[in-house]
Amino acid sequence: MKTLEQIATYKSRSFDDRDIERLVVFLPEELLSQMGIRLKPEHVGKYTPTPLTREAVVERLKSDVAFGIEKYMDQRGLSTMAMTHVVRMWLWVLDDETVDVTLYGGKLFEATALAYGFPVPDDMHTGF
Repeated sequence: MKTLEQIATYKSRSFDDRDIERLVVFLPEELLSQMGIRLKPEHVGKYTPTPLTREAVVERLKSDVAFGIEKYMDQRGLSTMAMTHVVRMWLWVLDDETVDVTLYGGKLFEATALAYGFPVPDDMHTGF
């Protein structure tokens, strides 16, 4: 799994920085600026990141795969594209090389869900 210092080097691939928004919750205040994040003055010194653990990252991945599947099933193209980058980002953080990150949209969500034992809707199967 990536270290906090490695995570701080991540560059957004999503058109709306959705991947960064999810990732920065793990970074301590001193690393936020490396990702271009500035806290409001009233929050400086009061920010508490979520502890970076494999379990915490997998929980976020699970939630984001479910959200990505929902967007894919609703044929929401832009949201599906953004969530593809989010899922790829979590797989990068986890150093997961078992899921083919060249897959896109529903195929990536399904492959990730199957690899991690997350639920996949019966009518979701994309035949990746």
